[in-house]
Amino acid sequence: GVILMLVGFVLVGGGLFVSYRLGGMGESAHQVEIVKMKESQKLLRKHLQECHDSKEREDDSRRKLDVQMSDELKELKKKNAEMEKQNDELSRSNDELERKNGECVEESEAIHETWSEKDRNNAQIVKKLSDQHQTLVKTSTRYTNVKSMSHILLDTTIRKLFREQAQLRVLLGKPNITTGLSDHLDSIVAKWEKTPEFNNHSLVLADRHEFATLTKKSRTNFTTFYDRNRESKIFFQSKDNSGVYSKPTWNGRTGTGKLVSGVHDVDFVDPLPLTKVLRKLYDYALCAMGNADVFNYPTFFKAGTKIESLVDLLETPMVNFCKDCKPQENTAAFKLACLGHTTQEQYGSIFFWRMRSRIRFNNPIMAAADDFISGNGLEYALAVRLRRGGFDKECNTQWRNGVAQLTYSRVLKGTVREFSREFDDTCYPSESYVIKTLNAYLKNNTHYDKVYFSTDATVEEWSAIVQQISVPVFRYPQLDDAHSQAIDMVIASKCHGIVVNRWDATSSQITELYLLERKLSHKGIAVW
Repeated sequence: GVILMLVGFVLVGGGLFVSYRLGGMGESAHQVEIVKMKESQKLLRKHLQECHDSKEREDDSRRKLDVQMSDELKELKKKNAEMEKQNDELSRSNDELERKNGECVEESEAIHETWSEKDRNNAQIVKKLSDQHQTLVKTSTRYTNVKSMSHILLDTTIRKLFREQAQLRVLLGKPNITTGLSDHLDSIVAKWEKTPEFNNHSLVLADRHEFATLTKKSRTNFTTFYDRNRESKIFFQSKDNSGVYSKPTWNGRTGTGKLVSGVHDVDFVDPLPLTKVLRKLYDYALCAMGNADVFNYPTFFKAGTKIESLVDLLETPMVNFCKDCKPQENTAAFKLACLGHTTQEQYGSIFFWRMRSRIRFNNPIMAAADDFISGNGLEYALAVRLRRGGFDKECNTQWRNGVAQLTYSRVLKGTVREFSREFDDTCYPSESYVIKTLNAYLKNNTHYDKVYFSTDATVEEWSAIVQQISVPVFRYPQLDDAHSQAIDMVIASKCHGIVVNRWDATSSQITELYLLERKLSHKGIAVW
């Protein structure tokens, strides 16, 4: 349509132009223009025809495309109808499955209701059996993993009796027994059961006179017995570059082993403070060393309101710490097996120091003490043990009985400086006496640049003393549990010198640790 309009416009314009040209041209010129116009008209008609043909072709292509699209649309409609049919079939199948699932749920609920009561009864039975099984496992563990102390003591005593029997036969010139040991043992037991001591549940102890020299002799210079390469000698602890302390070894064991179970259903809790529990532990360790055996020792103790455990404080291979076990030190079997190997008999001997050197506080306690010392510059401090509270009554009782701590009577007496022999000054020195004596001692020993007090003094008692000491003073911030008490004792033992109380159990612990720090040299020790 656009092309026809253009052609018409050209023809009309041409006529106007011809008319205009005819008005000013001659006849010949007019003919020439007419010829040109006819040629242009032919050319335009040709283009018009080509345009018309092109339009026909486009229309034909469009008709063919419409036919093709119509076929594809029919095919799509056919496929869509098939999919709808399949969807209807799936929908019917799904409805059937939902119906069957509902029936299954109803059936399951009915079965559950039927069996629920029976299941509850079975569950109670299973729980009861499970509890019984756990109890049996626990009991089996106690009975199979460790021998009870009564069995250990019986075995130790029998072996000790055989050794003594063998020695007696040698002394009497009789041949040693090599056969029939079972019958021989039965005869010994039978004879023992007929004795009055057995029937009265008592025990004949050794003659005390044979230990007279041992108990009176002071023992401090044992450095000549020290051999680093022999386990049987005294163990002197060392610290590696990473700050970890070496663990004592004995009889193929190193440090504290795992907590073991006894054969009792209830844990024994010793109602004693740490220092007295340690002293009791010495008897077990000495007896174990003397008999080349390993004893069990109850791990729990309670001096205040908190139950604490030795297995969390110590490194020692001398005993097995146990729960569900009871102490044995007051039994006849223990006294018989440990005769000659008690603290009372052996304190201060080389045998004692071999044992004592293998009971150490563990690495966390040692590290805490080292941190406190380095943090406060106490490397050249004087440690002073100052008892307060109700200690005056305790040491009065000891004085009336004539019994000072074994550390003083066996190790320190006659070998170290004693500030006084007056009981009041040695037991519970007054504030004025403490200030006067310490300031004089510090004046004559200028290498002490600080004082560390191991004390249970109140804030008021502490303030009245420390303000008048001539050098800076320190104390551990709290001593309300065994862990902090252990740190306090280690700090004091690592100071450059110590002042201790002859009646005080903590002073004994500090002195023992101090001596082991210095290979049993008593230099730097003084006594109130």
